[in-house]
Amino acid sequence: MAQGSQRAVALRALRVMGIGSPKLRLVLDLHNTTFEVRAGTQRFALRIGRPDSTRAAVEAEAAWIRSLDEDTDLRLGVPEGLEEVSGRVCLLTRWVEGRLLKKRVSPDTMATVGEAMAVLHDHGEHWTPPAGWHRPALGDIWLGRPDPLERLPAAARDVLGACVDWVDAMLGFLQDGPHFVLHADLHQSNVRFATGGSIGIFDFDDCAVGHPAMDVAISRYDRLRHTQRKALYDGFEEGYRRRRPWTYDEEVLETLQVWRMLSLCAVLHAHANPTMRGYIPMLLPRWVEHGRAFLDARGG
Repeated sequence: MAQGSQRAVALRALRVMGIGSPKLRLVLDLHNTTFEVRAGTQRFALRIGRPDSTRAAVEAEAAWIRSLDEDTDLRLGVPEGLEEVSGRVCLLTRWVEGRLLKKRVSPDTMATVGEAMAVLHDHGEHWTPPAGWHRPALGDIWLGRPDPLERLPAAARDVLGACVDWVDAMLGFLQDGPHFVLHADLHQSNVRFATGGSIGIFDFDDCAVGHPAMDVAISRYDRLRHTQRKALYDGFEEGYRRRRPWTYDEEVLETLQVWRMLSLCAVLHAHANPTMRGYIPMLLPRWVEHGRAFLDARGG
């Protein structure tokens, strides 16, 4: 959808929601389209969902966020309105104040993220969703997308294909463990830090039901190439332990990080946005490098 059309959808949705004279700033146009909205003294985020997003799925996402807001001390992008316009589901949430720390991540900030994830896990494990509530399950490698391996060069296909057996076995092993709703995308681009280190969490668009180790692996994967990776992982674990026991075996997490890599490969190949598909040539060598290192550590 062209930017002008996106803005028109945003303005129409805001009008239906009763937000008068809004000022819009495009924040992101990748997986979804997000605008910052200012209306008087109020500040919001408006997400225009991708074409395959459904109202029922977004309502389920919003239900969990509202419950988290009531039951925890987390700062969240709490839903304020939901409308379907021109076939797109538009979600209006409170703006989460603070700074993104993508390039200034440290063990201390990762500890804050780890502690926040433990709070999410405690809530998700004990939460009883409302009748009819449904979010996707993280039960397969490709997350419901087509297998992308046949679209890859032979060398890449061989490496990633060899990883599939390891990941498939791990997902089967985890089926007997606890499963509950997870954020499933808690990386540094989806948290903001306010003065004093208070963390704010947003973008629950990928929330799904799965084993909590999957959530941990997703967050760790985002720091996979960081030069201080071990220190960041240790900081995350330290923070998590402040609120919840750490029960995650390193072998499990390393295998699930490969699962994250494979699932991203599938998601990007199937994505409707050409900008997202355009990341594949840059990421593919990294995926192959990581997959080969994973296999080498296990004897090929």
